[in-house]
Amino acid sequence: MSGSKEQQRQLTRHYFEIASSHLGEHPDSDPELQSYREFLDQDEFELVLSELEKIGKARKSSNLFWMALGVAAIQIGQRDRVGQYDRLISDSAG
Repeated sequence: MSGSKEQQRQLTRHYFEIASSHLGEHPDSDPELQSYREFLDQDEFELVLSELEKIGKARKSSNLFWMALGVAAIQIGQRDRVGQYDRLISDSAG
């Protein structure tokens, strides 16, 4: 059981990292992502999700960002937020 919980945690972190990689050329040194990195280091996944969502909206992020964030949201049980991300993707296509 603990192995699967650790795998779930790593997978969730992975999708957050994919999303953050679509926020600019140097997400690791971006000062606006400092809170995101701190929350991620502490496994505060709901705070990570909120922080990335806020930054993604401010930067009018790519569809790939929203898709990765949606998968991460599902991983942490925040499926209700995925509809909002889908709308952002649809709005950018139309």
